[in-house]
Amino acid sequence: MGVAPGVKTDFYEQMNMDFCADLKNWTTILLADSDAPLVHSVSYGWQGNLTQIGCKGTEISDVDTGFQKLAAAGITIIFASGDSGSGYAPPEPPQPPQCSHSAPGTAGVAFKGDVLRNISIGIPTSDPSEGAWICCQIAGEIGAQEGYKGFAFYAPEKCPAGKQCTGQCVVLKTITGHSPVKGVTSGKAGKIPPQPKPKAAPLWPSWPASSPWVTAVGATRFHEDKVTNPEAAVSQEDHFGSGGGFSPWKALPQPAYQKSAVAGYVAFPGILPDPTKAEYDITGRATPDVSALGTAFQVVNGGKPLPGGVGGTSASAPTFAAIIGLINDQLIAAGKKPMGFLNPFIYSNAQAFTDVTIGSNKVGRGGPLLPYGWNCTKGWDPVTGMGTPVYPELVKAAMK
Repeated sequence: MGVAPGVKTDFYEQMNMDFCADLKNWTTILLADSDAPLVHSVSYGWQGNLTQIGCKGTEISDVDTGFQKLAAAGITIIFASGDSGSGYAPPEPPQPPQCSHSAPGTAGVAFKGDVLRNISIGIPTSDPSEGAWICCQIAGEIGAQEGYKGFAFYAPEKCPAGKQCTGQCVVLKTITGHSPVKGVTSGKAGKIPPQPKPKAAPLWPSWPASSPWVTAVGATRFHEDKVTNPEAAVSQEDHFGSGGGFSPWKALPQPAYQKSAVAGYVAFPGILPDPTKAEYDITGRATPDVSALGTAFQVVNGGKPLPGGVGGTSASAPTFAAIIGLINDQLIAAGKKPMGFLNPFIYSNAQAFTDVTIGSNKVGRGGPLLPYGWNCTKGWDPVTGMGTPVYPELVKAAMK
């Protein structure tokens, strides 16, 4: 509203806190509205596996179909590309064997030897034998680091009903003998299975920004904070990275309108992250499509500016949406149709954008540096897309 004063602005709200279901409800509302707003800006998304937020494959497909129908209806949908940079998600470290003996062990026998650990552990009164299983897990975890030959779990002699009792877990470095002891369960270490090789870490772009039927907007800054300098990708000092990359969802392949631009990027020698360390699919839908300034937005509350500024692709996306709103005003005034689905137009009019060639998105949400990500280059890149809008050139291209 600050970039396009006077352009009527509506707000849509979904109260269920169910991201995919809310998106489907919202697109359904728009499709049923014969006078829906022409441009929509959404500053939400998820840079990670969508199952983590409860989204099912069918829901993703339904939402994407809704976006496709809205595009066909001439409505512009714009999404923030995300603030987690390349979306690098480090793989889980290999887990030590939780219990490497033949469970449940040998009851009534106490192994003896050199003690590695002697640990008091709580056990549930309903099943004292579970303490032996817990002791075995502890022994396996310790053994993965220090090695062990076996364990002996000493259950408590008396355990009042309704209370948690304490048993002793003895982890043995060597086994020198054994003896029959009531209430003891012992176990020997089995062969520790080989640890799996470290997996490549996935690089996650944001969804729904990675739908082929919406326009994804990344974020830029002025290099070294000088307005006279060229624009660059946001960096660690901005405490976020400009989200972008390649969709891993096979249902969202790379659309024809961007294939040539993306091919130019992946052809740069050495530009792609090491595929043995980072997981990605350069045939997937690539984001962002464009970018806009995303730092130092001032917030005024009750007539008073708040100290400092705010930023994010949540700022650059509505900025770009407002620019499209202004262009629509000029098109409609000239008796022409509004912009509608933007992406084929964007990739056909590189001259209407300032190319951003400085920086990368190897920065996560909050500012941590990421080991893998994407670099800015000449032409389209997975950090700033085709670049930032040049308003006069956009208007000229749109009028044609």
